[in-house]
Amino acid sequence: MTAYDPSDPFSCVQAIALPPGSLPPGLRVGVPDSAGRSFGGDVLSEAAFDAAIAELIAVMDSAKPKSVDIAPLLEAAVLLYGGPWVAERYQAILDPVEHRPNVLHPITRRIIEGAAAITAADTFAGIYQLAGLRRVAEQIWTGIDVLIVPTYPRPRLVAEVQADPIGPNSELGTHTNFVNLPGLCALVPLHGGFDRLDSGLPRTGGLPPQESRSGYAAWVSLYWRHSDVQRRV
Repeated sequence: MTAYDPSDPFSCVQAIALPPGSLPPGLRVGVPDSAGRSFGGDVLSEAAFDAAIAELIAVMDSAKPKSVDIAPLLEAAVLLYGGPWVAERYQAILDPVEHRPNVLHPITRRIIEGAAAITAADTFAGIYQLAGLRRVAEQIWTGIDVLIVPTYPRPRLVAEVQADPIGPNSELGTHTNFVNLPGLCALVPLHGGFDRLDSGLPRTGGLPPQESRSGYAAWVSLYWRHSDVQRRV
């Protein structure tokens, strides 16, 4: 996870800067615009997110967070389970799916078996769609270094997930499922909620994984791009 592994064909060489000892000066922080804010009608979750942003502003020497259109990221999030990448999960557990399906959880089996209908043309269509979304999303990082979003729109109870395993889980991944396919990195420390449950704030941007030990990591959770590692630190 922290170094290039020549035995892993998917491992990449990344230039990682040393973590800053404090909040980098001039750090440009982005937050979702009104269209990208989703809390499922939960006013406490929305208040917890706004309170965390207010705390961040209090410790920052730079300008207030910038409102960002995260629509292309949210569209990429849908591809994670709604696109052809489900076939990758099918291939990863090919033997149990095809020969021992009863060992799988029924919901897991239901989702992954759906990949059998995905064609090669579907796969390339998904790859092209993702490439287009990545290109559009690149514009986000020209104006900010890190993006702060809620870890999840609102807490969901175990009973809700048991009644509908797919719906609540999909909602919980609203602001986190777009990390994987665009090649972003995320850090999710907890921020105290306003009721019995904690809230979290994921983050994306141009800072390295080691940044998780820096002074402001305790306040927010961000996403960042590996390609920007050396730019701001």
